[in-house]
Amino acid sequence: MNKAMDELRRMQDEYDKTADAYAHALRLDLAFLVIGGMSARGWNIATLAGKTGFQESYISNVIHANSRCGFAGAGKILHALGIRATLVDKQPSANDTKGK
Repeated sequence: MNKAMDELRRMQDEYDKTADAYAHALRLDLAFLVIGGMSARGWNIATLAGKTGFQESYISNVIHANSRCGFAGAGKILHALGIRATLVDKQPSANDTKGK
């Protein structure tokens, strides 16, 4: 069992270094912002779809991080929610890792 778990961890570590993993992390961040914005406004998927002109299925895919939403689509959704977002580099700087 331990060998299997070690192999799964190794595979996850390898995946985490890929562009696909980075893209998935961005989709999850967008989903978090959209769900929070919808909740704060008491909106459902249909309401947000109506405000953006997107189909409900597209909004559903965005909030489930299934959609490869581009910047234009993300901007339109966030604008409808009144959210202004920025990308932030989450990598630790060289100073953050010294002495560890």
